[in-house]
Amino acid sequence: MRSSVPPVFPLQHIALACALAVLLGGWHGTAPAQDAAEKPSAAASSASATSSQPPSTALIPSTRLDPLPAGDAGAQLPIVLRARSLSARPELDAVAEGDVEFRRGGVVIRADKITYDVPLDRATASGGVQVLRSGAVYSGPELQLSVQRFEGYFLDPRFDFPLLGAGGRADRLDFLDSTRSVATNASYTSCPRDGPEPPDWVLQARSVKIDLATGVGVAEHAKLRFLDTTILAWPSLRFPLGDQRVSGWLPPSINIDNRSGVEVAVPYYWNIAPNRDATITPRIITRRGFGLDGEFRYLQSSDEGTVGLSWLPDDRVARSARHAVRWLHDGRLNSGWLGGLQGLRYRVDAVRVSDNNWWKDFPNASGSLTTRLLPSRAAAELPFARSGSSLGRIEGLAYARLASWQVLQDTDSIITSPYQRRPQIGARIAGEAAGWEYSATTEFNRFTLPGDGSNGGVNNNGSRPQGDRLHLLADDAATAEVRRLLEPGSSKSRRSA
Repeated sequence: MRSSVPPVFPLQHIALACALAVLLGGWHGTAPAQDAAEKPSAAASSASATSSQPPSTALIPSTRLDPLPAGDAGAQLPIVLRARSLSARPELDAVAEGDVEFRRGGVVIRADKITYDVPLDRATASGGVQVLRSGAVYSGPELQLSVQRFEGYFLDPRFDFPLLGAGGRADRLDFLDSTRSVATNASYTSCPRDGPEPPDWVLQARSVKIDLATGVGVAEHAKLRFLDTTILAWPSLRFPLGDQRVSGWLPPSINIDNRSGVEVAVPYYWNIAPNRDATITPRIITRRGFGLDGEFRYLQSSDEGTVGLSWLPDDRVARSARHAVRWLHDGRLNSGWLGGLQGLRYRVDAVRVSDNNWWKDFPNASGSLTTRLLPSRAAAELPFARSGSSLGRIEGLAYARLASWQVLQDTDSIITSPYQRRPQIGARIAGEAAGWEYSATTEFNRFTLPGDGSNGGVNNNGSRPQGDRLHLLADDAATAEVRRLLEPGSSKSRRSA
């Protein structure tokens, strides 16, 4: 035999629930029947339920929750208060102590003691205070907050934004509204803070303004520290609260070498649009003077690319202006261009510098894997497929390419330039018709060498041939069905040209 134990309802919890009901303006329930005789009979009730049964309810799937109401509608949301002890004056105030949890709408406050002023909608909490709202978590010793407007202050708080993977601490945190706050004498980091070690990157400031709606923070009298070392001090610094892109100054870089001296670069990131941005980097080089680097990136529905520039208007060592330029682009025309063609693909990858000594003075600035052989390539490819013509089913690829080099020569180390292809034009086709499979490849190349002048005149001295080349390869073969008909027992029937 199975025994059951009736549930136990502590009188203390019942008293708290009743007091909260009175505080919120009365108890709303269902009035009992005045007389048993007024109740309908069981048969009548059954018949009524059968005849008036509501239609079935269909659930509508959704990937999000509806936001809680704000303003006057939000002020009408119920309050849920849990505590070990509670004293209340109806429509005036309530004092809760011992493991207190206060809930209203999307705000949760936990503390050792909470005093709530009903007319002002203001909660004052002390002792192990924790506030949760919109995914943000705040904790500290003392809080005063207008709950619905989310205005107030927090003393000595720690704050965490789990959705952003960021957080920090401050001497005081003032809530301006539901999305804006100001932290005084604050530190902020987006590095992991789980272990005992301090985070690598920390932003410290006299005040930090945080705007969760825009995802941007502004630090006044800020210091950016890396591994407990200050690497940047700035009067005012804007920074993103998460991974979103925000215009502003980035951490500087410092480089030292024996050819240029000390170089300090401070990049500025410009978030032009969701599909375009730029990085502009002023540079000061002690031996050479002022320099400027720039990179522009763009992304369209069928095109993307990067344009980079490195410029020294007056190099004091070389006694001239110097530059390096790179352009990388990939694109594709829409499918179906010119009727039945599948789409043209094109690509450009070009690097050029101003002089032969660039690779010595700025070995990492050209962006090329071969610092003395700088390529310039352009290519266009057009795949195609046709069927139903006299050639049967046919598919292939037509292409045109250019490949040239800028060779940076040194009198102490001469290098031999590779051949340039200017141009390279070709096509490949394969198909099937009347029981035969066929394919063909043709290509034209004009091989040249980089001219003299900027390349030192060491490659084009007549000792290496230059010229054109044209070739054509084709073959065909019977399909398996034709081979069985023409040569029973034979596994192959093939001829080549």
